Amino acid sequence: MEAVLDRTFDVTATKKKPDRRLHVSTLYIMLVAMTLLAFLFTFTLTKAWGERMDQLAALSSTDAFKTMDLETLDGTHFTSENLKDARITIFNVWGTNCPPCIRELPYLQELNDTYAPGEIQVVGLLSDSVDASGTVVPAHLDDARKYMADSGATYPTLILDQATYAFVTTNIVGTPTTFFVNSDGEVVRTVTGGNTYNNWKAYTDEELAKLSQ
Repeated sequence: MEAVLDRTFDVTATKKKPDRRLHVSTLYIMLVAMTLLAFLFTFTLTKAWGERMDQLAALSSTDAFKTMDLETLDGTHFTSENLKDARITIFNVWGTNCPPCIRELPYLQELNDTYAPGEIQVVGLLSDSVDASGTVVPAHLDDARKYMADSGATYPTLILDQATYAFVTTNIVGTPTTFFVNSDGEVVRTVTGGNTYNNWKAYTDEELAKLSQ
């Protein structure tokens, strides 16, 4: 019995305590990993923002609006000189096969009627007025006239030419897409998707306020 007790004592005496260095090492590795992840996230976000800003800068310098001369649905013409008629021109790209586009036509008309002359003007760009070759599609023009009449929209809608068609298809991911353009023909804001009147007014007030600064 005494020998057994001695052996038990020896085992207890030699048993090692938990190595705290292992826990410290694990925490250190986790901290390094979290730091790296945070760095990568910040870098990716910054790079994406930088690319977005580069795209906006490239878009703002386009000549699409600076050299514009397009026929409207009612047979008149809208040119880059008409940009001088307002501080901001809101070009709404829409299509006759786009329900959200059609739903917001009355909101855009209301927006156009809200401001004093010379502040803003709303102009439609009919995305499906021509096909890929630049050929006018009369049936789509007829549909557009009907939708505008039904919604009470009276602001001009333009028939694209080949150059404007190329600009639209290159710079939008879908309809509706709306470009806010200053009187010099520079794009200062792009909005993707349909909106209500209140949203459109908020965007417009922001851009007008920037011009007043």
